[in-house]
Amino acid sequence: MAQDVRGGLLPAYLIVGPNVFKARESISWLKQHLEPGFEVANFDEIPASGALDTQRLFDSLKAQPEGSGFRLVLVTDASHLSGSVAKELTLYLKRPNPKTVLCLVAEDAGKIQPLYKAVAEVGEGSVVDCTLLPAYLIAGSDELKAKEAVSRLKRRLEPGFEAFNLDERPASSDLEPQELLSSLNTMPFGSGFRLVVVTGADRLSKPVSDALVAYLKDPNPSCILCLVAEKLAKTTKLYKAMAALGAKSVIDCSPAKRWDLPKRLARMAQARGMRIDNAAADELIARVGESTTMLDRQIGTLSELCRSAGVITRADVERYVTRIAEVKPWVFLDAVCARDARRALELYNLMQKPSEIALVTFLVERLRELVCTQSLAARGQAGDVASVLGKQGWQVKNHQRWAAGFKRGELADALDACAQCDRALKTGSDERTEFTRLILRVCGSAS
Repeated sequence: MAQDVRGGLLPAYLIVGPNVFKARESISWLKQHLEPGFEVANFDEIPASGALDTQRLFDSLKAQPEGSGFRLVLVTDASHLSGSVAKELTLYLKRPNPKTVLCLVAEDAGKIQPLYKAVAEVGEGSVVDCTLLPAYLIAGSDELKAKEAVSRLKRRLEPGFEAFNLDERPASSDLEPQELLSSLNTMPFGSGFRLVVVTGADRLSKPVSDALVAYLKDPNPSCILCLVAEKLAKTTKLYKAMAALGAKSVIDCSPAKRWDLPKRLARMAQARGMRIDNAAADELIARVGESTTMLDRQIGTLSELCRSAGVITRADVERYVTRIAEVKPWVFLDAVCARDARRALELYNLMQKPSEIALVTFLVERLRELVCTQSLAARGQAGDVASVLGKQGWQVKNHQRWAAGFKRGELADALDACAQCDRALKTGSDERTEFTRLILRVCGSAS
């Protein structure tokens, strides 16, 4: 049997992940074990992308080293290995050459799972995890999403060493470049990585920002930098340096669109073993606003208060949640178009210094949309509402239901009431009296 000359090294390693800096460090560590004077003769780098020379690969694995050391065969872009080559390498690892170390580098090991398992079974430490990039930019004003992204990184810290390997600091005016760089270049305790989190990174001073751009050209492979910024322009050097690290280096935490929030609330409730209906979700957003942190907090409270029922209803939101957000005009218009006089009046009374003339203008536009919707529905073309009105589907999702709530001629009467109200407002009549009368007429509650 041939003598094993690998000096404690395993017969194979798999370096997996997009972190090229850590991968480079791991390869350098292996190359340092090559016998001095024979480094070039005993090292063979073979790219798996393009036309792989399969014969050369297996000849290299079986070749004898120069001197008394071992050979190192490095296969880059191993994610591109064909199924047949990956299978042959899996068979090779059952009886590897005792004088050769195989090193596979793959950004994504998903396509070579059997080979991944074969390397993992070679021994502890055979798979080098490079899935985490050296830096991440968490960009956007969705506080909850940003907080979850930071938490995911924190959970990857080695258990027992979290307090030693975590450095969190705000981008304050007294933050010095050298102070931050010193933290980034500090080696971690244990066998894990160090995490440096900088919040408010869009407020970093130019010297600190420039220092980070320079650092990112050759970052510490044992440390992860996490920048949290509500707004950082894509044209800045810092943003570009972060984005250049990999496709997943920038984590988008842009706020959810208003129409997506009810689904988000449903997931928040589901995570707590509860359900929330659409009416309740809309009411909660109207009362609290669109801050996901505030919404998540309220869902947590409502879940506890409504635990026995298993569902959060609009009545629950109205009972337990105090309104802190200003009433949006479109929320008010929705109530009027639904012909819910009580809710429309409630929302109108909660508005701070509303412009009744502007509200009439908005209402006329919405009512005309409903007239168009009624007309299309009568011709069997209800599905064309969005395209005819030049709007997105989510913007007209309730139009058919609202239009169906008005009998023949009632929308025309409502538009006539708007014209009368507009004239009265512009000739000095009491705004609240005239507009309240309009709400009641459109909602069908006028005496």
